[in-house]
Amino acid sequence: MIPASVTVVFTRRRALGSAALRALLWSRWSHCGIVVPGGTVIEAGVHGVVERALDDMIAQCDQYELVTIPCPAPAAVIAAARAQLGKPYDWIGLAGFGLRRSAWQNDARWFCSELVAHAFAVAGYPLLRSEPWRVSPPMLYLPIFDARGRCDCDRLIHSRSGVPSGAAHASIAAMDAPEDNARQFQNLIQRGTVADLDLQAARCRVDIGEVRTDWLPWFTPCAGETLEWSPPSLGEAVLVFGPGGALEGGLVQRGFFSDRFPAPSASPDVWMRTFPDGTVLEYNHAAHRLTGTLAGGGKVELHADGGFEFTGPFKVNGDSQFNGDVGVSKTLTAQTDVIGGGKSLKGHKHLGVQTGSSVSGAPQ
Repeated sequence: MIPASVTVVFTRRRALGSAALRALLWSRWSHCGIVVPGGTVIEAGVHGVVERALDDMIAQCDQYELVTIPCPAPAAVIAAARAQLGKPYDWIGLAGFGLRRSAWQNDARWFCSELVAHAFAVAGYPLLRSEPWRVSPPMLYLPIFDARGRCDCDRLIHSRSGVPSGAAHASIAAMDAPEDNARQFQNLIQRGTVADLDLQAARCRVDIGEVRTDWLPWFTPCAGETLEWSPPSLGEAVLVFGPGGALEGGLVQRGFFSDRFPAPSASPDVWMRTFPDGTVLEYNHAAHRLTGTLAGGGKVELHADGGFEFTGPFKVNGDSQFNGDVGVSKTLTAQTDVIGGGKSLKGHKHLGVQTGSSVSGAPQ
């Protein structure tokens, strides 16, 4: 063990933000902090600069590595980091890092690697020639290795479910990090087609090139107290989102046309839904017209114990049957005839017709 040293912890999480940052920086790690003897860590996170239990930090990550860096004045490094406690996270400086804008750096706020580099620099032992605002986690991590790839300090790499594997494994991991992160970044969003359906479980499998995913749920507009069911079609084009860069826990997003299922309309005025049997629902907002066309033999059934109420003219093109009483508050007009009890209103006859005030017989 190196007598005079400072331990820096590097972490990664299975989260979209962590994966995106690692891919952007071509880094194995997305976060870092300074370990304090006694079991705490000083870090600059989204809640600002804090000192908290190292075990709590480790519990929230998927993998971490403890790197012991030679330093003649470890107390000065820790004191410099502690002097920044309570200051906010440097969102603006982080944006400036990506845009190479040094003017956005401010000592009143910090992001993780910026804080670590600042603490070493203030203690008189800068880790890099770069200013702290330009330092990222991989810039702190990679220089620990010499030109032949050998580690010149103590280094342990851990996973939450594994055993420390030592410096040799860390060296290999560091060299493999770009490829690993490129794969994870690619897996954040993948395009494919639905290959299989399990309707009972509401899951599908997606072909992405030559790879077929495991059973994954698909997005639906409503999946709470209000529910909507519209399963995808085999061959439908979809996007697969892989949180943390892992397709195993992916989610399937539908909603763009393909050669197999092209757009059903080119009108900017039309909302339309089509169904495999040929049924079409359409609203044209320019014409203010809602239409529905059912496939041959189609039938509409509506159930409403409270009844139906229509406001406006009502027209039925076809035969109608009412299994109940019908009340009309205004004129009822028939173009041909009205039949009541088998008797024609237009053509029925009466027996016993007499002039004067006599009453005729019943209609025939």
